[in-house]
Amino acid sequence: MYEDVERLGARVQPAERPCLGVEWGVGQGLGSACALCGRRLGSVSIEDASGPVIATGFEQRLRLGQVLFSAGRRSDAIFVMRRGLAKEVLDSGHARRVVRLVGPSAVTGLSALVGEPHRHTAVVIGAGLACRIPVATLGQWAGRDPRTSARLGRLWQQALDDADQLIVAYGCGPAAARLARFVLFLTETMGPGARLCRREAAELLGVTPVSVTRLVGMLKRRGLIREQGASLAAWDAPGLRTLAAQSEPMAAVGRVSEALPAAVR
Repeated sequence: MYEDVERLGARVQPAERPCLGVEWGVGQGLGSACALCGRRLGSVSIEDASGPVIATGFEQRLRLGQVLFSAGRRSDAIFVMRRGLAKEVLDSGHARRVVRLVGPSAVTGLSALVGEPHRHTAVVIGAGLACRIPVATLGQWAGRDPRTSARLGRLWQQALDDADQLIVAYGCGPAAARLARFVLFLTETMGPGARLCRREAAELLGVTPVSVTRLVGMLKRRGLIREQGASLAAWDAPGLRTLAAQSEPMAAVGRVSEALPAAVR
C-alpha cells in the first residue's frame, strides 16, 4: 500500500524548509538552479529574454511510496523534481497504468494551477528531493509579469510531450525490448542502486508482474543486469540498448535515447 502523505497532514511540514529560488530566464527557466543552496536542478528552455523572476518554495525530501498528489483531489502547489523519480498513474477502475515518469528537472502537479482535481496520482518510486512551490506564490509573480503564464504553459506542454514519449518508448515492440528501455531509464536517472520494481514495470509496460519477473530472469541469463536485493547492482548498457533498438519499429531503430522520457536526456 502506498503511503499517502496527504493523510499525514501537518506531519509533512517539518520535513519542509525554505530552499527554492527558481530562476526564470533565457536558456534557464524553471529548474535551472536553487538560489539558496546553489544546486543545479536541470533546465527548461525559455525563449524570451525578460531577466530572472524568482519564485520561492520549499525543499521537501521524497520518500519511497510517498504520494505527492492524488487523482480526484485538488492541491495548492506544484513540484520541481531535483533528485529521485516519480510516476504519474491513471487508474481506470480495472487497471492501473503509468502515464508519465517524472525525473530530475521535470515539473509535476500542474493541475493545481487551474484549481482542477488532478487526473493522475503521483507516487515517488525513487527517493530524492523536490521543491514544492505554492500556487499562490506563482500567482503573485504572474500578476507582476504576465509572461509567467506563458512560461507555465510551456511546462504544461513539456508534461504532455513526456507522456507522448512514454507511449513511444514503452508502448511499441516486444515486452523484452520495452523492459530494456525501462532499465536504461532507471539506471540513467537513478544511477547505482536503482530499484527495478516488478509492479511498477508491469504498470508501465501493460503486462503482469509475473511476466515482468520472467523477463527480468531472461535479462539476467543474458548477463544484461545483475540485482542485489531490490536494487540493480550492475548492468550492460550497450547490450540493453542493442536489445531495445533491435526490437523497435524500423523508423525508431538506433534512436532509443530520443524515445525515452525527457529526464533521461
